[in-house]
Amino acid sequence: MKINHAILHVFDFVSCVNVYAQEELDLASKNAKRYVTSHAKKALGNMDSKRGEFAEDSMFAEELRAYFRGQRGFVDLSVQVAEFIAGELGRMEKSESADLLVLDFEDDPDTTVRAMDDEEAAEAYEARGKRYFAFMLLESKQAYMHEVGYGESGAQRVDVARHHAILPNPSQKVASFAVVESKTLSVSFCDKE
Repeated sequence: MKINHAILHVFDFVSCVNVYAQEELDLASKNAKRYVTSHAKKALGNMDSKRGEFAEDSMFAEELRAYFRGQRGFVDLSVQVAEFIAGELGRMEKSESADLLVLDFEDDPDTTVRAMDDEEAAEAYEARGKRYFAFMLLESKQAYMHEVGYGESGAQRVDVARHHAILPNPSQKVASFAVVESKTLSVSFCDKE
């Protein structure tokens, strides 16, 4: 799997501050790349996914087509998606904080021995897989962690602290996501009520 672009936006409905990143994740970081790749693979292979398609007059489908043609920037499109989703989530009676992971990635090339048209043969020769645009809602978890500091006497001390913005583990399934294939704009999605 090849990750072309990845960005993370923060929806903090507790403090009412949303952070829309202006730069992509650093995929040179092994932690970031492993995290993003793991969630992309899980979303692509999720057996609970439903299939869908865009309405003929969908403005978002047009934005995606422009993006795949190179006429839209990744960061700008991801911010547009994030602002829309944050607005919709903000309308809920009790909105829970979450992060939005937006990805542009390619899956592994199809190595099945079969008859191929010229375009498929060229892609197989160049070892290119299908390209996708995906967004995943990563629910923030609360967790306990140790906190190292100094007590009143100046001695080193360890306390237990509660942390409110823990991302799901790479091994966990993401409950809400959408993956759009670049050529057909077919949609694979999963969402909880």
